[in-house]
Amino acid sequence: MTKMAFFSLPLLVLLGCNSTSQPAQLPYPYPGQYPQQVPQAVPGQYPEIPGQPAPPVGGTPPRSPDKPASLWMPGEPLPPTFGTGAASPDEFGRTIVQAFNTRNTAGVLALFPSKGQLSAILECTGSGDQFGEMEKTRNALANELYDAWKRNEIYSLVAVSAGDSIMNMARGTERKGCTAADDIAIRKYVVSLTINRNGQATTGRHAYVLLHIGSLNRWFVVDD
Repeated sequence: MTKMAFFSLPLLVLLGCNSTSQPAQLPYPYPGQYPQQVPQAVPGQYPEIPGQPAPPVGGTPPRSPDKPASLWMPGEPLPPTFGTGAASPDEFGRTIVQAFNTRNTAGVLALFPSKGQLSAILECTGSGDQFGEMEKTRNALANELYDAWKRNEIYSLVAVSAGDSIMNMARGTERKGCTAADDIAIRKYVVSLTINRNGQATTGRHAYVLLHIGSLNRWFVVDD
């Protein structure tokens, strides 16, 4: 799994947080059989995020006739759909599972915060480039979804844990040179899954770090 640099490097470390302990890692959870609608790509909705992943070594692989239209593949620009999030951690679990099972890249990326949302919640001095690695992380997640399709994997959500607190900051409070411009909370949740590959089922868990933005009352994935 790729670590999201925005929180795992500049901000979680900057703010004195620790989210390094994780349960056993499994292939990325993409589960679900929930009827919840997954956000679709809206061209130009978030113009501040470019995102042009490099094609794989050897060029772009040939398209399969049964490749879903909603599935991004290496060499294509990422759908600019960041910033929707989820209403709750449970909804996050259902949404990411549904998006992976329907091979909906835009729906997965919509669970990440946009650059504008992140820059609006914390005002930090001397923190450097807080966003430089974000596109790399999102590209890596899109590749995970593409690989899941090639492996013919389907996921079912078993449960989302109660969550462990990593950090809470009320609007106007300061920590490690940063002032919160919004009420924010960062918590780690464990998603339990059943993974089915060609009729063979296994179970496992994966940890996600979620950010809650108070003014939006939404949860966003910021690390895994």
